[in-house]
Amino acid sequence: MEYLFNTNFYIKFKAPNSKEFNDKIEEISLDGIDNDRFAWSGSCLVDKIPLYWTDWLDLYIPSLDLLSKELKYMGGYNILDPWLNVYSRNYHQEVHDHYPADLSCVYYPDVQKDFSQFYFRDRYNNDLPRRLQTVLNYRDAWVVTIEPGDMLFFPGNMLHGVTPHKSDKVRKTLSTNIDLVFD
Repeated sequence: MEYLFNTNFYIKFKAPNSKEFNDKIEEISLDGIDNDRFAWSGSCLVDKIPLYWTDWLDLYIPSLDLLSKELKYMGGYNILDPWLNVYSRNYHQEVHDHYPADLSCVYYPDVQKDFSQFYFRDRYNNDLPRRLQTVLNYRDAWVVTIEPGDMLFFPGNMLHGVTPHKSDKVRKTLSTNIDLVFD
């Protein structure tokens, strides 16, 4: 079988400097939660802390170097202001995308039992007839297996979400959007 138009993908690896990411994330006070700064947050239940790209760029560079090798891309990147997601019990993120960003990125400092899960959703799930979906064992959602320290990159137009958080331990993730820069 040949697949056409492979536009949905993700790239995942352990951040080379995950300890530094974790240390910096731990320094962030939950007093910085400012959900009103995010116009898109009306349909989700997650606290968000706005951050500044200038404070995080040096930490992202080793992972961007690995991403460049994987993509075989020699251009530059424009990193937009990141934000820290803070999930308490039953918090979740609805299915959404980050269009028009070229790429989205999520860093996972910790993964534990009953933590919410990141998943992708197929934007075109209604295009394949139901009987053919059965024959092909088609599923319209894909849960990504995440380990502590993982960095996940994916096209900004891919639908994704986060399942309800089932732990009493707070789950944090660091997100940002990235645009490719061509000289």
